[in-house]
Amino acid sequence: MAFNGGETVNTYGYAASVSIDLGRNFMTKANYYSDYLKNKNNSQINNFNTPNYHVNFEFANSGFGKKQVWSFSTSLRYKPGYYYVVSGGLAAGQVPSSTVIDAQVSYKFIKARSGIRVGGTNITNKYYSTGIANPRIGAVYYVTYAYNIF
Repeated sequence: MAFNGGETVNTYGYAASVSIDLGRNFMTKANYYSDYLKNKNNSQINNFNTPNYHVNFEFANSGFGKKQVWSFSTSLRYKPGYYYVVSGGLAAGQVPSSTVIDAQVSYKFIKARSGIRVGGTNITNKYYSTGIANPRIGAVYYVTYAYNIF
């Protein structure tokens, strides 16, 4: 049964991000963020149901090739394993760590003021989960066409 306790539980977190312009429209970025519970009452079940930290890396180019009509973006997301508790006692257990790669490539049709993008999330299709009793997540691939975008 969910209930509020009489004791104070503090939460805190922090994030750090570094972006570097590498020139010629290349960019790289690293991001680290974290969340914690402090002063938690061990006689109650009180968890964030999230790992203590996440790390993301990105590498991209916003325009290259003749007339700079090509672009791409790749990202790597890492999440360490963590203990997960489902409310109401449905389930509890260790969620394994996961590393996910997302990528996309775009092409601009300047005269048509449009563009096409091909990409995917979790492109390696290595299934992972964000919690106990949650579905596992696989890849999503896509092709998009957008008109009147610039």
